[in-house]
Amino acid sequence: MRPPALRQPNLEHVPAGWYGNRAVRVVLVAVSLLLAGCQVSTPDEPEEHAHHHIPGHYPATYVVAVRNLRHRLDELAPPRQGPAVTPARLEQFADLLQWLPGLALETDMTQQPWTRLSESVRRAEALLDQYREGLLAASSEQRQQFREGFEPELALWEELQAVATDQIFRPVDIPSQTPPNPPENASLTAP
Repeated sequence: MRPPALRQPNLEHVPAGWYGNRAVRVVLVAVSLLLAGCQVSTPDEPEEHAHHHIPGHYPATYVVAVRNLRHRLDELAPPRQGPAVTPARLEQFADLLQWLPGLALETDMTQQPWTRLSESVRRAEALLDQYREGLLAASSEQRQQFREGFEPELALWEELQAVATDQIFRPVDIPSQTPPNPPENASLTAP
């Protein structure tokens, strides 16, 4: 039995020269890709891909962020009367709150602690919004109320900080190549 012969495609409906001219198709595809990739930006809009601005107060890690929040809480709501808070300092504090869940994602924190952290951050952001005017006006009563409401959230983050650092920096048990207590008369050099 003979294998069936391969059939040639029926090209009667294709315009002459179109199917066979691969070079034209390659050039058209290349030009369309180049044009699609090139976008002209207007002079008044910043180049999006030129560089990404990272604020100077962006913390390197979750642990650093929690430490910075503790320090900035003492600035915003000191235990005793203090100077008025600048709007810029308050915004930096709000930025740290906003970045905290993302920084926690960069650790080995599991989902359940991360969910607790995320919910806690939302409560802290609502608290900050509630007391924003009092913090800017240096109202000692509102500062104290803010501090009392914020402390439990910060304590949770510090607790979760210990979990995150344990999971990241847990020492690895490497078996020793030498016995723990060599005999006293053992020589250090090979015989």
